[in-house]
Amino acid sequence: MRRTLLGLLLALGIACSLGASSSGHDVAYSTTASGGVEKSAVVCSSGCNFTEMSGYNDSAATRYIMLFDAATLPANGAIPNQFYLVAANMGFGILGAAERFRTGMVVACSTTAKTLTITATNDCFFHVLAVQ
Repeated sequence: MRRTLLGLLLALGIACSLGASSSGHDVAYSTTASGGVEKSAVVCSSGCNFTEMSGYNDSAATRYIMLFDAATLPANGAIPNQFYLVAANMGFGILGAAERFRTGMVVACSTTAKTLTITATNDCFFHVLAVQ
């Protein structure tokens, strides 16, 4: 029942807190879901663990989905913690193995690999789950 409720809340884009974790502390889940295609999104404005992400590249060109350990979108030229190539007009799904983002977590859609070049238009849809 708890998993079904969590799945429903996450699908609706609602952050929630579930009972006690194995450590006896509340576990807060943060989810970010695009309202439509966009260039970037702040997933967490403070430390969190990346668990999974899915989305879609709505562009006719290849895009690079980048994750940054930051509370706000960094400037072009910034080096991401992770980046993933997504072919034109394709969906993607990524499991994050609970990587820790200490400052916060920002996801961005870039036209170049290895460093951020934010897209000129809203090209990407994101759905990101993190544990705070």
